[in-house]
Amino acid sequence: MERTKILLIVVAALALGALTSQATLVQLELYNSYALIDENNVNLVGDSSSGDLVQVILAGVDGIDAPDPYGDPGGNDVLMFTLHVGQGMPIPGTGMLDVFPLNYDSAMVTSNIYVRFWNAASVGSATYYGNSSIFQLPPGDPFGLTNLDFTPLESSPHQTNQPFNALVIPEPSNLFLFGMLGWGGWLWRRRSKLA
Repeated sequence: MERTKILLIVVAALALGALTSQATLVQLELYNSYALIDENNVNLVGDSSSGDLVQVILAGVDGIDAPDPYGDPGGNDVLMFTLHVGQGMPIPGTGMLDVFPLNYDSAMVTSNIYVRFWNAASVGSATYYGNSSIFQLPPGDPFGLTNLDFTPLESSPHQTNQPFNALVIPEPSNLFLFGMLGWGGWLWRRRSKLA
């Protein structure tokens, strides 16, 4: 009987420890107090669904990396959230956004992030981008809520060093057409060799 009691206490203690060490969800409100601008010092524009692109990126150990040739975070950086200028803001064209909630696991608290913003609604159309400073993901209050005001760097925006707009992926119907033309050329060449 005593042995069963001790076993139950140990199992209960382990279960309680597992529950208290379990990660919780943190809900972040992300906003900017200073307008996001393009290369001509003009406010980035848009609305919640089609405004200029904003990316929240988890920074790798070496800090902020330049985008890769496809406009994705480069190096060991990882895309966390995709947003748009104007999201959460009632006045379009102000270069601002105010997004809530952006959910992340409490195990990510103190991870380094930064915000990258583009001068178009998609990377393929953009010619300039800018970055914020690096911030640590804040812990939530007792209710799991927190906020972060990100500020663009003085050195932003950057002219893109890759022609992102040249990287257009053909539609499947165009790929089919190119494949059919290639196959037809191969058949014609084969037929002319046989004749």
